[in-house]
Amino acid sequence: MEISHELEKLDALRQKGVLTREEFDVQKKALLAAQIGTVGSSGQKQQLIYVLLAFFLGALGIHNFYAGYKGRGVTQLLLTVFSPLTLFLSLICVEIWVIINIFRIKKDAAGEDFLPSRGVQLALGWIKIVFDILAFGGILLIAGIAGYAAAMQRFQANAVLDYATHVAVMNQKRSADFPIPCRSLVPETPSALDDVVCMILHDEDGVVVLMQGVASHIMEQISVLAPGQTVIDDDVIGIQF
Repeated sequence: MEISHELEKLDALRQKGVLTREEFDVQKKALLAAQIGTVGSSGQKQQLIYVLLAFFLGALGIHNFYAGYKGRGVTQLLLTVFSPLTLFLSLICVEIWVIINIFRIKKDAAGEDFLPSRGVQLALGWIKIVFDILAFGGILLIAGIAGYAAAMQRFQANAVLDYATHVAVMNQKRSADFPIPCRSLVPETPSALDDVVCMILHDEDGVVVLMQGVASHIMEQISVLAPGQTVIDDDVIGIQF
């Protein structure tokens, strides 16, 4: 029932004198109250609530549960929960999906239009885009820094092994069975080993280089990279050549 059409009919009756001014006002108020009751009881969803749920809880699919799209909501929830298994790529896909939902979805699952809130929808949509870009950019930056630090540790570990090999080759015909600064054996000592002391031992199996004072993070990498070495202490490593 079109309320504007009914109001026109009431106004026509008032102008013809069928309804007095007071009767017209009473019926107009009743008609408006009935219309408000119809809208309020229809279960029509609000676009503002849908967008707010998508903005704050979109990765869990809560906005789609609100609108009655249970399948979409379950899919988004599962993709988010199991995102660690995909190195969080599925979470990125869900966030893109949520942004599309914010801009594209204007009806609930029953086909009822949302109660409109277009300006807020657009504003929150763009804010979410910026927020997600900054968030994922920050994550990538942190991951890049962590990866660079790990790569530098491996580089230092390889430098230690290369240096130990160099020390062994340079000292195959001499003995240094007491700790001396490694730099005195091979001047081209990496800066990471400035304070490290070496001991060269000879036996029938070859040359053993003991290095004391190696940083713990380098020791951890060496334990992975050199299967022939022996870790003697927290900062001592022995390598057989």
